Amino acid sequence: MLLVGAFSSIRIMIPDLVFAVYHKQERSCSQPSFKTTKGLVVKISLGLISHLKQFKLFSMKKLLTALMITVLSSAATFANTNPVNEKVLKTFNAEFTTASSVTWKEISQHGIFRASFINDDQQYEAFISEDGDLIATARTIAKKQLPIEVAASMEKTYGKNYIDNSIAEINMEGGTAYYVTVITDKATLIVKASLDGSLSVFKKQKSVAA
Repeated sequence: MLLVGAFSSIRIMIPDLVFAVYHKQERSCSQPSFKTTKGLVVKISLGLISHLKQFKLFSMKKLLTALMITVLSSAATFANTNPVNEKVLKTFNAEFTTASSVTWKEISQHGIFRASFINDDQQYEAFISEDGDLIATARTIAKKQLPIEVAASMEKTYGKNYIDNSIAEINMEGGTAYYVTVITDKATLIVKASLDGSLSVFKKQKSVAA
């Protein structure tokens, strides 16, 4: 039997998932999509730290120190940035003309803004860079909202194991994908499903026996 904690620790959080997907795409491209100095500073620093950590050249204390320096220096450089600038608002208003109940949050470590809003009676989130580039849109959906091919592929591969109302639909430049939480006897997974029904494991955590 699985402990609830095994699922809770890997529960889909859309902002974290969007950034994880974005950074995976970034690593496969030679040119960064973020145009801001802040985004580059954080991304390059984290990439260097990850590389050094892989070869065990950083102790945990040094790793934390390096991360703090990156975050603090980035925050100091951009301390006077307005919560939502004109470029961000222009992009949002052009893309989401019927949005209501809009709230904004600056995610400074990534150099982007997150808008949470209602559109067609559905809760959405949009992620926009401070240069006005739309990075992604996302929402949480239920099983019944999955495209037919995706639902059929998921059921054929995983049966009834995937969690209802824990499906993240994310639209990025590369297209639309669905991130589904699946619980098996051996592991808790986040499975990426493409519109054509192809599946791949995005994240995996071993199950904890009760």
